[in-house]
Amino acid sequence: MAFKCNISLNSCEIKNNKSQNGTIKNYAGGILNTNNCIITQNTAEIGAGLHIDGYTNIKYSQISNNTATKQAGGIYYSTTVAVRQLIIDNSVVQNNTAVSGNDIVIVSGNLTLKNAIVGSDEQSGEISLLGGKTIINAGANIQAQINIKFGNELILDGGVFTNLTNCTFNLLDFADDMCILKANNFALTDANCEQINLSTSGISAELKDNTIIGKASPVSLTLNFGSLQQTNAYKYGENVTLDFDLLPTQYAVSFTDQLGNEYSFNSLITMRADITLTANLGNKVKIDFDYGTKTETAYYTPYTMFSLPNLDRTELEANKKLIAWGNSTAVYSIQESVVAISNTTYTAVYEQLFLLTLKNKGKVVYTGYYEYGTEIDLSTLYQETVSYWLNDGTKIVGSKVIINGNTTLEAVHTAKEYIVPLLTITFVLGFAIVITIIVLIKKHKQKAEKNKN
Repeated sequence: MAFKCNISLNSCEIKNNKSQNGTIKNYAGGILNTNNCIITQNTAEIGAGLHIDGYTNIKYSQISNNTATKQAGGIYYSTTVAVRQLIIDNSVVQNNTAVSGNDIVIVSGNLTLKNAIVGSDEQSGEISLLGGKTIINAGANIQAQINIKFGNELILDGGVFTNLTNCTFNLLDFADDMCILKANNFALTDANCEQINLSTSGISAELKDNTIIGKASPVSLTLNFGSLQQTNAYKYGENVTLDFDLLPTQYAVSFTDQLGNEYSFNSLITMRADITLTANLGNKVKIDFDYGTKTETAYYTPYTMFSLPNLDRTELEANKKLIAWGNSTAVYSIQESVVAISNTTYTAVYEQLFLLTLKNKGKVVYTGYYEYGTEIDLSTLYQETVSYWLNDGTKIVGSKVIINGNTTLEAVHTAKEYIVPLLTITFVLGFAIVITIIVLIKKHKQKAEKNKN
């Protein structure tokens, strides 16, 4: 029975019907009123009893023993206009079954339960509040699991409904400080807060500003890597990437939790309870770096890309330069990226450097190492004026030399280099002598004139 007009059902029984969505389907804003009706033993995919979009008033009626193969055995309410409402007054909704939401599913719109009975126990009774606003007055009798999605508004009007302690609250898409229920026209107490049964471990109910909220306790993740165990604390609902690497020579191929569920390495889990994960271990790839005088070893997860090392000159012998790495199959440049596939030894390839020594009058004034064939401007290494350089008796004219082996050069200074300094010294001394003579003559004349007087 589907309609989008206004309809009233009085003192009737609707039974043993099969449909896709709702034995009674009210859509596109039609108004449905039921009074003293029994809707029972009907079957549908969604909303086996009622599938509603418009305004609906259910009074003195019973909706029971209906079966949905997907969702909402009793009543499914989803409205395209937020202000529309479903009122269940002095009626019974119980013993309905579905894959999810046995008795009532509210997707959007407003639900009011006035003196209504929903569910017969918290195992079979189920109300799913996925959106909109729900008001339950003090005269209602609820015995069900109440699924509340984050963002939904549940209000108790005038007092706490009967059998609150026989309800279990299941918080969907939980976030810390999520509202479970609010009070209207009465004050909630700590005792009411203690009556709230939560199905999710790690969450407790707290009273704040006449509202009961959900508070999350920290949850732990325990990791077992062979004989090594590590426990980390996380906020409830925090996302954790399983990329833990705790052992030097082994890695986690995957993880298995305490219930036998398996997670791949690098997968993402959401922490909503204490979890223990055991790593299923594999061997890392061993990479040796042979420097000749020493060997360094590193371990990598298979197919990890890494860079071949470079060494600062201070870490090497003075007459060597690291230029490449080689293994049994190829030669690689320094800092080249390679993939760790199997255990491999990389051997350092060096270039020989040659020593350049500069001397002046037998004293060493400079030393340095250079690559073969390097052209050196000696004037940048030794600042004093040099006539020429001698290399094992061979005269080198000019200031440039090409390195072709270990080289020792001796600076040679000619007499010309000393003429200017010598003339300068002679001039200074002569000038000083002349000044001295003038001063002595002047003093002698002064003394002679004084004696004459």
